[in-house]
Amino acid sequence: MEKKTCCFSGHRPKAFPWRYNEKDPQCVWLKGRIAKEIERAVCDGFTRFIVGGAMGVDMWSAEAVIEYKKKHKRDDIELVLAIPFLDYAVHFTEDDKNRLMKIIDASSERVLTSPEDDTSRVTLKYYKRNEYMVDNSQRLIAVYEPRAGMRGGTKYTVEYAEKKGAEVVVIPWRTEYEAEMREKHNKKV
Repeated sequence: MEKKTCCFSGHRPKAFPWRYNEKDPQCVWLKGRIAKEIERAVCDGFTRFIVGGAMGVDMWSAEAVIEYKKKHKRDDIELVLAIPFLDYAVHFTEDDKNRLMKIIDASSERVLTSPEDDTSRVTLKYYKRNEYMVDNSQRLIAVYEPRAGMRGGTKYTVEYAEKKGAEVVVIPWRTEYEAEMREKHNKKV
């Protein structure tokens, strides 16, 4: 029986207002929100999760899957790392390289989505990785705040998933975070 598979897409840290400060309340909230979607996916029967390994949403999602698996003692949960090309992490900081190594160690499978002899542009290799993830998943969880004129890998991946008929769960992080903060404020007043 084929396992139900879910993949992730979202931005790198520099696209968020907190950038690399993961202690920022918005980042902490977003990580919690990703964890809730993972829990919902597991409740819906998903046991295989594919991540892209980039900094930001990819790493946060991978770490949340690892944490869920450990917390709930779920040996049936698999983490798959889709690697866009061999030296994609060469510019990572030492801390981020260490985080990536922990993700590699925790993953049950690693897939190189562009062969070593692929001479296409780096951007295209990331798109190939995203297509691989969607092509091998039934659900995409995307941290994505759609707006007019937006472009980039996450937008492409969401559109590709929709075209392929995958279920798309969008986390419009800014909209949801601000709504939740307004609601908390209104309850205090």
